[in-house]
Amino acid sequence: METMEDVDLLNSISRKNREEKKGKYDICRPCGELEYAEEKEWEEARIEERNGTSAREDLLRYEAWRLGIKNDGNYPFEMLEKMVKEEKKRRSEYKRGVWSNPEKPKKAPSFESVVGVSDGKKAIVDSVVRPLQRPDFYQMGWNRCILLFGPPGTGKTLLASDVAREIDAEFIEKDAAQINSKWVGESEQNVARLFNDARNKFLNLGSKRPIIIFIDEVDALFGEKKGGCDNGVEMRNQFLKELDSLGDKNCNLPLYVIASTNKPWNLDFAFVRRFQKRVYVEMPDETGRAEMLKLHTSKLNLAPSINFEYLSGICNGYSGSDLKNVCMDAYQSTIDRVFESNVKAELEPVSERDFVNAIERRNPSVSNEVICQIEEWSKSNKAN
Repeated sequence: METMEDVDLLNSISRKNREEKKGKYDICRPCGELEYAEEKEWEEARIEERNGTSAREDLLRYEAWRLGIKNDGNYPFEMLEKMVKEEKKRRSEYKRGVWSNPEKPKKAPSFESVVGVSDGKKAIVDSVVRPLQRPDFYQMGWNRCILLFGPPGTGKTLLASDVAREIDAEFIEKDAAQINSKWVGESEQNVARLFNDARNKFLNLGSKRPIIIFIDEVDALFGEKKGGCDNGVEMRNQFLKELDSLGDKNCNLPLYVIASTNKPWNLDFAFVRRFQKRVYVEMPDETGRAEMLKLHTSKLNLAPSINFEYLSGICNGYSGSDLKNVCMDAYQSTIDRVFESNVKAELEPVSERDFVNAIERRNPSVSNEVICQIEEWSKSNKAN
């Protein structure tokens, strides 16, 4: 039988649990907005009772101090708020489309590890790099959403990650498995949390590095739903809202979304419109294939008689990923000869015959039907 002491202990534990739960409501949850608002009011009242001023007033006075407004403690809250807004309008770094005090890239990325893809490189430089170097040129804003589409293995992911590395941007890679959830309401929470965390780094944590959110195989998230029950409509609506907010006239944050897909025809037209730049990443031509072979073999011991132009000619229809695999197979041939003869022997240089044998054993991974289908979609939807 429970005593009064047991009841008091249980009540104290219950109160402690309630206190711990406060502040844990997610504003992204529609069903948690009311609880979040009540918790926020309770927290502000507690801070005001303890410090004599609310958290909002403390933040405003700190902002006024940063703007150089003297004697900010002598002004009422409403008057000081108006003075802060007027001071921001006066200063150029707070004007529309201009990011406050960015870490500007010293030069455009060289894309040394990416061969070809000239349209994709130009789209990223125009949308990401140049606005950071000279934001005063972009009073109308700039493109923040880029769609890279093309056959698999053509370097779409490599292009996005390479530019992030060269300009020292934070690269956040997501896919459908990390966003979708079997629980009702959790998918849209994941979307909202992704963008809210990125904004928080600029607004509250003072980060000055641009952020690139890269979504691989975006058609798995934004594909058209044909018949049946559509359980992801809330998630896609949340994504549309977030993409629209990036292009807001008053948005001046260096936050970008780059997406890639091998099946652009499966994308919902509403999402296609949100990507201001839609770049076709084509299969490499003969010159590009030769450059890729040289790039992938730059650290190998090669026979001086290798003719990369000849190898490129017999690799017609091979993607960048296929060419990398050809180079690995050719190098593996030299390793096999060592293990078959003398394990302690030195590796021989990779010969042209090794490459030819590797090409004969490996067919292109992309069919002509897929290439024709992508080119047909590109004719009516490409936007370089």
